[in-house]
Amino acid sequence: MATEPKSIFWLLEGVTDIKFFKPKVSGHTTLIECNGKYKLIEIVKRINSIKSLQHIRVMGIVDNDYDWLTGYLLPDNVISTEPRDLEGVLLRANCIENVLAEYGNVNAIAQFKMMNGSVIDAVLNRAMIFGKIRAANSLTSKVKLKELKPIQFFKKNWTYDEDAVLARAVQLGVCNTVEDLKLVIENLPDAPPWHYVRGHDAVDVLCGGLASVLGPSKGICAAQIEPILRQSFSYQDYLKTEIYSSSKAWHERQGLDYPCPAAV
Repeated sequence: MATEPKSIFWLLEGVTDIKFFKPKVSGHTTLIECNGKYKLIEIVKRINSIKSLQHIRVMGIVDNDYDWLTGYLLPDNVISTEPRDLEGVLLRANCIENVLAEYGNVNAIAQFKMMNGSVIDAVLNRAMIFGKIRAANSLTSKVKLKELKPIQFFKKNWTYDEDAVLARAVQLGVCNTVEDLKLVIENLPDAPPWHYVRGHDAVDVLCGGLASVLGPSKGICAAQIEPILRQSFSYQDYLKTEIYSSSKAWHERQGLDYPCPAAV
């Protein structure tokens, strides 16, 4: 595999990661989509294991998911988001305010905040049950939970049927019974909310809020919200992340300059 002497490759999970990182790097850095976390890790491991390829300067970036909980170890040249996924990083940086300005109703949002507190806390609270189920799954059956989406359990007053959520998780194979699943969830370690809440679930919950008590804005979906979150996340926000500090440290260990955009 021939490469330019200064070529650096960042391997990323998917196309939305490419969209996030593209404005944040420049120079000789090439961003490559790997179609999933574990495919990315396998590619990195193969490159690392083949002597003739070890001159290639390659770094992977993946979502942490629940690696912090399961103890899953990444190769040295793969770093992870903090604490769970990229969408969570964007939501924690208060990018949600631009989404609310674009799709929310000013009076409805003000009324909601007066009665219930911040919107982001409300999103976290509603998304938590889904995150805890996913965490429990990472410790038990490890079944695919793509079909477990908050919108399926949404009610018009922006509540979610948690009993139905637990029952559906059992149907999908997370545990044998709802009682077993509740016990696993009860025994999960204490951790900050964003360690458990999946960013995509939080965005789904935010869509529910905008379709009801924060709007209503009909037909709002993640495909409309996620670009606003990415565009609202400044380079200064990026510099505060663990992604930045970890990727910068990797470049320094390789004796490489960090590929920041020329405009920064």
